[in-house]
Amino acid sequence: NIKNKLGFAGVVVSKAGYAVATWYDTKGKKHCRRFSIDKLGYDKAVSEAKNIRLLKIEEMNEQGAGYTTLHIKGETT
Repeated sequence: NIKNKLGFAGVVVSKAGYAVATWYDTKGKKHCRRFSIDKLGYDKAVSEAKNIRLLKIEEMNEQGAGYTTLHIKGETT
């Protein structure tokens, strides 16, 4: 398992200075959205990435994707 330092699966901070949210649609296609830490600040960029991932998971589940809480919680140990 990859340990996510943010404690939130599917959201990482890139070396390029972005908070990046990723998810897969019901056809298995990977999507991502990134938020600039320089423009938004660290906390806001990470918060926006977490929020968009939650929104997309909700949308995918409405289409039958089957995301669970395990797809949200990151490993914190």
